[in-house]
Amino acid sequence: MDIRNLLESLSFEDMGGGVFRKTYPVSGCDLRADLKACTLIYPESRGMAVNDRQVCSFRANENLTVFDCVHRLLTIGYMPSEIIL
Repeated sequence: MDIRNLLESLSFEDMGGGVFRKTYPVSGCDLRADLKACTLIYPESRGMAVNDRQVCSFRANENLTVFDCVHRLLTIGYMPSEIIL
């Protein structure tokens, strides 16, 4: 499965230009993936701590697993400020 199919299967919206986004109503934040820049964008402005920028690249498969885990935590109602990467 390629990254585009993964994002679509997780109900991410294609914003155009290779950018996908999903908004989480409980926390009011969103996750983004920029396919052109190979970047995963976490809601740091909402308090999520990203201590290692390496997790922001989807060139390594394990980072997609982290992204999926964050997606699942936000889906069940965790606040971004409760998540540290």
